[in-house]
Amino acid sequence: MGKKITSSLSTNCASLRGTMSGKVSHNPQDADQKRLYSLREASSYLGVSYWSVRDLIHAGSLHYVKIGRRVLIDLKDLERFVESQKECFTF
Repeated sequence: MGKKITSSLSTNCASLRGTMSGKVSHNPQDADQKRLYSLREASSYLGVSYWSVRDLIHAGSLHYVKIGRRVLIDLKDLERFVESQKECFTF
């Protein structure tokens, strides 16, 4: 019985350590992937300027998340935006 309690406590402690460090992920494959990007990071991701990202936001083409005074872009919105911009050449 003592081993079961100790095992449970060490599992809970490891879980708490992960939560406190900000590295908890529901999907182990996404543990290293950021979800929210600054405007500078988003501009680098898209390969455009900082001001182009701001223009996309103001035009309503790119959604954003506001936390306090910070404006952040969700990775899923960046991917959705890229997919929406794809075109095929036709004759």
